[in-house]
Amino acid sequence: MKRTSIISILVIVAFAMMGIGFAMWSDTVTVSASAQAGDLKFHYITGSSDSKDIAGDWTCDYGLRNIRGAVEGKDVGSTTITMEDTNSDSFQDKINVTVNNAYPCYFNDISWWVESTGSIPVIIQSAKLTWGGTEYDIISGKLYIFCMDRDTGAYNLIKVPSTVGNLEDYYESMDGVIEFKWGDNVGLQLHPHESVEQSFIFHVVQPAQQNTTYNFGLSIKGIQWNESPIPGHRP
Repeated sequence: MKRTSIISILVIVAFAMMGIGFAMWSDTVTVSASAQAGDLKFHYITGSSDSKDIAGDWTCDYGLRNIRGAVEGKDVGSTTITMEDTNSDSFQDKINVTVNNAYPCYFNDISWWVESTGSIPVIIQSAKLTWGGTEYDIISGKLYIFCMDRDTGAYNLIKVPSTVGNLEDYYESMDGVIEFKWGDNVGLQLHPHESVEQSFIFHVVQPAQQNTTYNFGLSIKGIQWNESPIPGHRP
């Protein structure tokens, strides 16, 4: 080995022993960055609700089929709709429904609008239905029956099996009073300041009791787009 090579190696070793490396001769580039978290705001638009029962009652067959106007322009039942701010953030997030003077065969179709007003896109996920003071997770497009025990007054919500043949007999055996179905725009991705319509339909069935007012509520769950367990889609 040449003498000059040996000297170079010894110099490198000496610097290393002193805690000095070649990095000392290079620039350090520091990247400074700041990030501001976005916010998620997803709520009902006040005053946006609508009801099919405006000038006269509607009816349908069991299973929420064959929807039609009631015969002879009957106008007996009615539906009252209110919106509620359940978490005191000044935004409405729950719709409450009161069915007045309910009678078997009374049908209604309720719609309203939800809006994304935060800075983060939101994807509509699912719904929670409140019946008899209990909150239930419900699935879009499925048929449910609200039950109220004739003897105890206890409430229950049951997803109706698709295998049921005679719905009228099934509802009678379950002490069912209202059949219900929700389902619009699940998986829809809303960008800030976009809105979309939601709706559900219900039908008072034969075991319903006379002179009884029925109350239930519905809230829609939305989650930020990058945490959604279901794929989002645009309108």
